[in-house]
Amino acid sequence: FLYPKTLHEILNVTLEQGAPLDLFTSEFSMRRKELIEARLDWMRGAKVEELQSEVERIWNAHCGKACVSVNWELFATQDDTKMLAASVGGVLLSCICRQFALDYAHSAGGLPDLTLWNPKTLECKFVEVKGPRDRLSSKQVVWLSRLIEWGANVEVCRVKANVT
Repeated sequence: FLYPKTLHEILNVTLEQGAPLDLFTSEFSMRRKELIEARLDWMRGAKVEELQSEVERIWNAHCGKACVSVNWELFATQDDTKMLAASVGGVLLSCICRQFALDYAHSAGGLPDLTLWNPKTLECKFVEVKGPRDRLSSKQVVWLSRLIEWGANVEVCRVKANVT
């Protein structure tokens, strides 16, 4: 979602690679600073229809291709993905993408367990689920804090054992 063209055109990635070789380094964002900032600016200003149109374009061009952290099977149709992007919104989506672009190696873990959205109201909530003896990891605390700072609706759901 971060790139307006195909990955192999912009990142010099072969079609067999799922990610640029420098993705897990600090060089990744430094080498692509202008491109990344331009794309994030676009996201921040994009209207719902523009976000959905971009998701559709990306889905049609890349669905099924190997790409790090992308599981094409999570969504039954591109319509689900389009509604998720619309519910998250361009501003929050740009914040999340910026975090991944700046430090993918340390940002890939700790995201909340659930992302819930209502396609009718375009509301979105990120939920971290914890069991009775479970605690938030430091990576989870960082992600939850960032999401809250960026204006996301966030909850920690504590599951309690029902002892009979």
